[in-house]
Amino acid sequence: MVRFKAEAEHALHLLDEQLARQGRSGWIATQTHPSIADVALYPYTRLASMGGIDLETFQNLPPWLARIESLPGYQPLFSGRYDLNFATIEMAGKTK
Repeated sequence: MVRFKAEAEHALHLLDEQLARQGRSGWIATQTHPSIADVALYPYTRLASMGGIDLETFQNLPPWLARIESLPGYQPLFSGRYDLNFATIEMAGKTK
């Protein structure tokens, strides 16, 4: 995984910049609502920490992830497996 860390960080940097262009409550392709781009990029972004990438170093990624996780009907990647999920809501349940 370390082999591609620089490439992954570069891709996340591009994603972070795109989210910055869309504004504080914007999405990847639009400023007003999520699109298939958000759905497609969410799992890879959420699980980036498995590759040793700290998402907190990106200003726009954590709020975007939280917006996705607050959408109606959101389902965690691995329901009930707090050890596998990195979702904001799932991480909150990890301390219970």
